Parts: sequence; structure tokens; C-alpha cells
Amino acid sequence: MIRSNLRPVAISFAIVLAAPISAFALESYVLEDVRLETPANKTSILLKRVEFVDTNLTRAEAQQLFSLDAERGVQTALVAKAQAKRVFVPEIVIEPKGERTGLITLRGYEVNDLDRGRFAKVSLTSIDGAATDKAGAGTIKSGPIILEQGDFGRIINAVKDGDFTNGVAQLGKFSWTGFELVVPDPKAPPGGQMKFTLASLVGSNTYDGDLPVTMKAEAKNFTFEPAKNSEVGQNLTKFGYDKLDMGMTISGSYDVAKKAYTLTDYSLTGVNAGVLTLSGLFGNIDRNALLGDRMTRLSGLMQGDVSEFTIRFVNQGLFDKALAYYAASVNRPPADIKGEWSVAATGMLPMLLGGDPSALKLAEAITTFLRDPKSLTVTLKGKNGPVRFMEAAQIRDPATFMQKVNVTATANQ
Repeated sequence: MIRSNLRPVAISFAIVLAAPISAFALESYVLEDVRLETPANKTSILLKRVEFVDTNLTRAEAQQLFSLDAERGVQTALVAKAQAKRVFVPEIVIEPKGERTGLITLRGYEVNDLDRGRFAKVSLTSIDGAATDKAGAGTIKSGPIILEQGDFGRIINAVKDGDFTNGVAQLGKFSWTGFELVVPDPKAPPGGQMKFTLASLVGSNTYDGDLPVTMKAEAKNFTFEPAKNSEVGQNLTKFGYDKLDMGMTISGSYDVAKKAYTLTDYSLTGVNAGVLTLSGLFGNIDRNALLGDRMTRLSGLMQGDVSEFTIRFVNQGLFDKALAYYAASVNRPPADIKGEWSVAATGMLPMLLGGDPSALKLAEAITTFLRDPKSLTVTLKGKNGPVRFMEAAQIRDPATFMQKVNVTATANQ
């Protein structure tokens, strides 16, 4: 099984947080055969060559960045001040020891135009490796990983203060392609493996000063394939799938003047399953909710409100498979189950929702969907204006919810 020791890996990548260029005392040099040994010698990390171009760090300071013996506070201070035109590591070799054997190789690690936590670009060409321990064998592969126009300065300050969660990073663009991870399946007999893959993950953000104002991201073909003879694999087969193949898109924008956030699209897709899409309009989102420390962000968000929220599901096989799976589990025909669900929606749902008129429309839409499951859309709007998050959190029963929220629903449109 592939495992990681976060501290040495973080140290070997610490220069990511470094870095354009001081006008004085810039140096260029190469560190050869930089080796890190984790505590108890469980993992060895070898950086065969580390190239620094136009950096304000001395050779001795650069060596401290990659030392397990250096104090963490010293390393953080070096990262906070570091500048460099370029840092390049052609190859990083991670070798597990003890009960684990194998090699994991990271190639083409490069950082460009770094300045005290900001960077123009960080990239990694590939990852390739395998490891084996008493749990079994595993492999990892990855294509290029690229980060652009980043600023991790707030994270560095948060680390200095001792609370990593207080840091907020900025990132202009990012992409990751061709990932595959194979590990032992703990729910399968010995030798069984499960596989995770990702075809691509790409995204971009824009900022007004420090404030993020637009965000887009898309993930394609994130798959999970358990061992066929595992408990999960057998249940997945009964449900009608040999693997899960999913995707995601998200886009949103923040209006600084109006303190409003629009979630344009948050969609989860599944091959031979369907698409679940969320969208919404949120107000009174103060800048501190996006930039402050952890508690300030939470406090700022709790002052926000929602004026509209929409949930839409487009069926592409998931409902039919779920119905068949449940019907088989109770040994009854799927048509009988659908009929019972329709009766429950029509007769019980309006009562559960306090007899509100919109509950009848919701029940009608659900019944239409059950008869011919193509799509179902539900939109929520505050009856007396936006509903504050704190107010929504205090709702304890459906009747109270319906007093505050107007519900509209449509099916197969």
C-alpha cells in the first residue's frame, strides 16, 4: 500500500512557497544528492539535483530548507523570505523502507518567479511508482500538474501563527491530468485491488485585489473501481455498475459592491447515472467571509443569506437502477414500488409539509417524475425576502420550513 510521511514531502516541496527577485545579493547554484531520511528510517527521499537561479537564499539557507534537523520555525522563516527566478528539480525519488519496498519517482518539478509566497508557475511533469507492504501492492501514476499565478503568503503567515486553517491561498489557474492510483482493497480477499483514476481537473480564478470574484473548475472521469470479489464490488454489481465514473463542474461569481455571491452552476455527473445541479443566489457575504482567519470566515458566512436556491436532477439511469436494486432487495416488482411511492408523495407529502399550497405542486411534480423519470427541478425562495443562514439553521420541522420558504417544482421539463 502506498503511504506518505507528510513532513519530509512538505519539506522537499517547501520552496513552492518561496520566492521575483531581489535586486541585491542574488545567487545561482546547484545542490547535489539532497537526501532526506524520515524518523525511524521508514522512508528515504532523494533529490538528485536542485537548481536555484537568481535567489536571495544562500547555499546554507537552501540546504536548511531540505533538512529534517532544521527547526520548523527556521524553515518557515526561510520560506517566508525566499525569492528565486527559478527552482528546478529534475527528479525526486521516494523509497519506502522496512516492511515496505518500492520506488516512487516525481519528475520535472519546477517553480518560476517566486517572491515570498507568490509564484508565477509551479509544475510537475509526471509521477510514476509502485510500493508493496503486508497489505499488498500498489501503483501510482500521474501526468502533468500545473499551478499558475499563485499566492500562498497568507498560508505561510498562518503556519507562523501555528494554525494552518487560518490561511487562504490564491490561485489563478490549475490543471491536473492523467492520474491513476491502484491500492489493495481492504474489503477484498488477499490480492484484491481497487483503482482510482482522474482524466483531468482544470480551473481558473480571478481576483479584485485579494478578493476572489470568479471561479470555474471542471473534473472529468473521476472513477472508482473496487475489486470484483470485494463486498463493495459485489454490491456495486448488484446495483448495475462495474465502476463509478463521475465528473464535476462549478462556476460562481462574487459582486464586491453588492456583497453577493452567485452560484451559477455546481453539477455532479455520473456515467449511466445522471446529473445533479445546484445553483443559488446568496447575499450579505462580507469580504471577511472570504479572506479572514477561520473563525472570522465562519462568523462572516453566518451573517449571509440566501434568496433563491435550485436543485435539478436529470435522470440517465440512476433512478431506474436504484428502483430495481430496492425492488430486488424486498422481492417485489419495481412497478409496485413506483405505485406506492406515487401514493405516498400525493397523500403524505402535503400533510408532512403542513398543508401548504406549494406542497401540492411539489407532490404533483414528484408523481410525474415517478411515472416517467426524466428530470425533476425544485426551486426554493424566501417568502418574505432572503432567509438568513442562521435563521435557516434553526428550522426544525417541515411546517416551519414551508412558512418561510416558497417551493416550486417541475418534472420532465
